[in-house]
Amino acid sequence: MLGGIKMDVKIAICDDEPVQAELIKSYILSMDVKLELEFQCIVANSGEELLEKIKDEKIDIFFLDIQMSGINGIETAQKIREDDNEAIIVFMTGYRKYTLEAFELNAFHYLIKPIMPEKFRSLMKRVLRRFHEIKVHRENTKKFILKTQSMIMKIDYNDILYFEKNFRKIKMYTVKGNYDFYGSFKALLTELDQKIFVRCHQGFVVNKNKIISCNNEQILINTNGTRISVSRKYKNNIIRAIESIEC
Repeated sequence: MLGGIKMDVKIAICDDEPVQAELIKSYILSMDVKLELEFQCIVANSGEELLEKIKDEKIDIFFLDIQMSGINGIETAQKIREDDNEAIIVFMTGYRKYTLEAFELNAFHYLIKPIMPEKFRSLMKRVLRRFHEIKVHRENTKKFILKTQSMIMKIDYNDILYFEKNFRKIKMYTVKGNYDFYGSFKALLTELDQKIFVRCHQGFVVNKNKIISCNNEQILINTNGTRISVSRKYKNNIIRAIESIEC
């Protein structure tokens, strides 16, 4: 990542021993700032409390104690998996007898207590690599729904190079071909994920991940070497977009 822009990582920690939960939180927050990540931690001391706290949240990583009164860690993970198959789950316990249940829930790791800081940080680096892989996959598999009078198509975001406004029509340029459809840029920008697409000109919206370089007047687009004009009004949009591209 460039330009000091940090990526949010939402982490939930659940342990019925408050001291242990806060210890894990402190390990996470002490991770190297050079990772350029912004950790947002939710701490709970029971499975019930955790499920209540995250009901309106999209959590990236869970650290779950297994042996808790009420809903234990395995049961809590089962509830999580009902709505989320992607979240990274790490179980924490003093016992090895739950490894089969953890495996069935697609747990990333099974951490045996006591949890030493060096061991935790080593694991956390692996967890964050997996988080990055999931994020990239999620972005690459997003789709744009193209509707015309004669067809409806789903087109991967990763295949789209840019959009060009042409009076009442919009032309979409992709690695597999070009498509025309009726619409406005205002409506288009509302529909697109603006973490991926950015407006660079009154008549152009580009996929930031396809930008090779830019100067004060033009963007060079990946794959086909197309050059697109950059207007003064939208220049800062492009600078921020390039700075946020992960390397």
